[in-house]
Amino acid sequence: MYMYVYIYIYIIIIYLFIIIYIYTIYILYIYTIYILYIYTIYIYYIYILYIYTIYTVYIYYIYIYYIHTINKFIYIYKHLWMAVQHQVDLPQLTCGGFDLAPISLPSERSDMQSETPPASTQKTNFTLSAASANVQTFYRGQEGYANKLTYVREQFVAHGINILGLQECRTDTGASQYQDVLRLAGGCDKGCLGIEIWINLAQPFLYQGGQPQRFARGDFVVVARDPRHLLVHPKNSSIDLWLLAAHAPHSGADSAAREEWWHNLSTLISTHAPADNIIIMIDANAATGPQDGRHVFQNDDKATANTGHFRALLHDHSLCVPATLDTHEGPHGTWISPVDESLHRIDYVLIPCHWQSRCTLSMGLSNLDFGHLGDHQATALQLEWQEDSASIPRRARGRGHDRTRIRHSALTHQLQQYQPLPWHTDIER
Repeated sequence: MYMYVYIYIYIIIIYLFIIIYIYTIYILYIYTIYILYIYTIYIYYIYILYIYTIYTVYIYYIYIYYIHTINKFIYIYKHLWMAVQHQVDLPQLTCGGFDLAPISLPSERSDMQSETPPASTQKTNFTLSAASANVQTFYRGQEGYANKLTYVREQFVAHGINILGLQECRTDTGASQYQDVLRLAGGCDKGCLGIEIWINLAQPFLYQGGQPQRFARGDFVVVARDPRHLLVHPKNSSIDLWLLAAHAPHSGADSAAREEWWHNLSTLISTHAPADNIIIMIDANAATGPQDGRHVFQNDDKATANTGHFRALLHDHSLCVPATLDTHEGPHGTWISPVDESLHRIDYVLIPCHWQSRCTLSMGLSNLDFGHLGDHQATALQLEWQEDSASIPRRARGRGHDRTRIRHSALTHQLQQYQPLPWHTDIER
């Protein structure tokens, strides 16, 4: 009997073992299936991402190619309307593109030469004056003196000076004209320094046949500027000049900085302005040193810290100091020392050496008031010379046009009757 019990228990244990084994196999199978499913989804997503990346790169390269191709032919697209717009005043479209062959030039005719009036030669008397001054500052907010600009401008006009170079203006970059005074400003450096050149457009600089000629605003071009220099090129049919206003570092500045500034100024002149027709208006912060008979003359001075640099500029560009000539009138000094109120000459108007004979007057303008006590005084010169210049007789003035009547005129019919001329029409005939 016990034997049957044991057999029964043994069978139950084997049955349970089989059930557990089968369940374990089932769990492992389900888990394997799940892992394979997850892995398959992962691989699928990786594949989709790969396909998307390849597609994106493909689209990108197509876009780049398209843009590159468009840029090649963009100039054609701009003018594509000309190929479909049939107008006689447009060039004809051919197999090789638009027919843009140059038109036939007009034949040379002797009667065309007679259209230009014959030139005649007349004596032209030039009278050109220039001055230089350090104004310390023009009125800006709480700085300087109110109405100083107007005050100095009125005196500039009253003295009949053509050109005035100014240092330490402390003004912004720009060009302006009030009445007949043209101001060209090189700009300041954070409220310090600043160069300006003024031109009196009402003051004649030459007389031809008794008729005066004056500068016009369009005669002047600013070539180079910074807070310490301003280079301007005035040019018209009668005169070709270069004007340079500059402000050198004082003797207390670092020696290397002073040497670099003078070198850069010399390079500026060599690069842009021929030395044979330049006028330099400079606060040199330097005395002239002893005379040499070519650059510095009888009324020489002692040497100071910047004299070597100053003399090198004179020598390298064949410039002279008219204020040292016997033709100079008035005080030689241009700066009053705040220490002992002694007068020193550090401001100059320089001209080419071969213009020395043209300088008929050099003088210190102590009566040109800049609205501040002490410090700098202006220095000026006058150049006079005569040339044989060609003049063209004035033509009789034709009928003018009253532009204000255009909007009130009945022009619709005339404009509708307009017929464009063929592209190859000779406009000279």
